[in-house]
Amino acid sequence: MSEDSKDFLPHLRDDIILGPPLRAGSTTVYYLKDKFTNCFYRIGTKEHFLLERMDGSRSLRALSDAYAAEFGRALNGRSWAGLLTLLEKRQLLENTANVTRLEELKREVDRRKRRENRGFLRRRFPLMQPDSFLEKLLPYFQFMFQRAFVLPALLCIVSLEVFVGFHISALVADAWAARSSSWNYLLFVLCVWSFTIIHELAHGLACKNFGGSVSEIGLIWRYFVIFPYCKLDDVLLFHKRWHRVYASFAGIFVNFLSVIPFALFWILAPVPSLLHAISALMLLSFNITIFIRVCPS
Repeated sequence: MSEDSKDFLPHLRDDIILGPPLRAGSTTVYYLKDKFTNCFYRIGTKEHFLLERMDGSRSLRALSDAYAAEFGRALNGRSWAGLLTLLEKRQLLENTANVTRLEELKREVDRRKRRENRGFLRRRFPLMQPDSFLEKLLPYFQFMFQRAFVLPALLCIVSLEVFVGFHISALVADAWAARSSSWNYLLFVLCVWSFTIIHELAHGLACKNFGGSVSEIGLIWRYFVIFPYCKLDDVLLFHKRWHRVYASFAGIFVNFLSVIPFALFWILAPVPSLLHAISALMLLSFNITIFIRVCPS
């Protein structure tokens, strides 16, 4: 590394986001997002140490000294050349970024995603980019992220599971009796699909609430089954662990809440009736399926 290059002040672009340390087996990894290309990169501890200090105020000489103090070994000229070449290739530095090249990278990322999305057993069908829609929707649902709502809601969910446990025999009998009408199962499937869509929207709203963006909502084909999905890659960038937990759990949390009215319907609806049958199916099949997904395997 020449004396002139040692005075170079590398500066990551302002739209580059560095995530927190995460565990991948026994290894600590970090995720970096390029907001312009919407591309994520996984990096190690040493790379993260250097990149988070590339703010335009430190020279390569200063970065080398800090690296040597942290890891006990200085980076040689070859190592710096390899790192800077990679950063330039991915257009991550403000110093060397080129708008034309960034547009090319964005198109390359889109083409690669389309190629990877052609599997026979797994394929995504994006329907919309919901970020702006969720941004407008969020103010109406932010109360659901407040402690004053979450704690009573969790108490209601626990009460629901206790109720189902005490009435499991009657629910099984009513669900079995519901098989006599195809309308019961048709409406049950419609309810399940409706709540599955709500499940994905809840994930998206939680991601937005904690500062992330949501790039896709659509349908996914996996092992001959099709169902909705919401892409939550930005969860990897949340520095607070509980924010990652909330975003991941939001869909199940909302689904539990959506089942609670069916307990009331099951109690109050006349027997036999369509509402009573659907309520039994929701409390038994849908609710227990959600509960199983919460439990660690």
